[in-house]
Amino acid sequence: MEDESRRTNQKKAASKDVIPLEPLEEVLISEAVVISDRLDVTSRDDTWLNALVNQIRTTYFADVVQTYPIVAHFGRRAHRRFGSIGARNHTSILRLNGLLADPAVPLYVVEAVIAHELAHYAHGFGSGSKRRYAAPHRGGVVDKELEQRGLAPLADRAKAWIESEWEAFYQSRCADLLRAAHVKQKANEVLWQEFLAAPGRRTLADIQEEMADLAARVGFFRPLPKVDWLFATQRQKAPSYWQSKQQVLHLHGLLADRRVPNYFVRFQIAYWLVRQKEGAPWSAIQPKLWEAGLRSVTQQALNWRPRWSLFVKRYHPHKKAK
Repeated sequence: MEDESRRTNQKKAASKDVIPLEPLEEVLISEAVVISDRLDVTSRDDTWLNALVNQIRTTYFADVVQTYPIVAHFGRRAHRRFGSIGARNHTSILRLNGLLADPAVPLYVVEAVIAHELAHYAHGFGSGSKRRYAAPHRGGVVDKELEQRGLAPLADRAKAWIESEWEAFYQSRCADLLRAAHVKQKANEVLWQEFLAAPGRRTLADIQEEMADLAARVGFFRPLPKVDWLFATQRQKAPSYWQSKQQVLHLHGLLADRRVPNYFVRFQIAYWLVRQKEGAPWSAIQPKLWEAGLRSVTQQALNWRPRWSLFVKRYHPHKKAK
């Protein structure tokens, strides 16, 4: 009996040193974690944040070499960006949306954002280590990393809360930012409307005619997606965007300028038509473009892509307005 009691007590003691791979909200309130014992989780400041980042890092990313030390801060309030990570002076700076300091945001949402940024760190972005991928999100590399580390349930739970609650929460906390954004949006619309109304611009009718021709070439026999001009801000630099929920192709307003080569515009349309038909990987899209007789268009467009960035920088309507 005495030996059996001793073995039972040893098992209980050992279990306290084991941190199971389960959603972090549950881990953080377990006996294996001391962060909640040391900090009042209702008071979220940078000290609390750095302790939480360190806890998540050592629990789930302990195998990742820490080339640069990580320093975490709550930043400005933002509508869409929840976190970021970058390097400065041999230090990794992890910034979280300032609204995540509000105790009304569930702890698991904060944890999920941190885990997302630590996945970038593990991939060499903002960490001082060699980058494992050419792009931080392409191919779902972050989701795969989180799944491998047992963090997919946490990410899914946070995503569900963000989709259902974030918009109302943001509006309740950021009425001042919303008013300022509305004024800015109206000014942006006026600039773009004037730009698009200038003589000689491509029109949406021109774009729809091109789309009909390209759809026939690539074998896109579904109803054609809606296409619209994007009144792009100076941060929106891509020539085209696909809005999946509404099935709308948004073309950067500068594509209406005929100084942008027609092959570049055609490539934007053809790319998204084939992508909707064949799937996301470029390895699947490129052969279909070539089979459709668009090899020259594709090569010319890809060669002109670096000039697009310079074109946006030089001719964006906001540039003239300043």
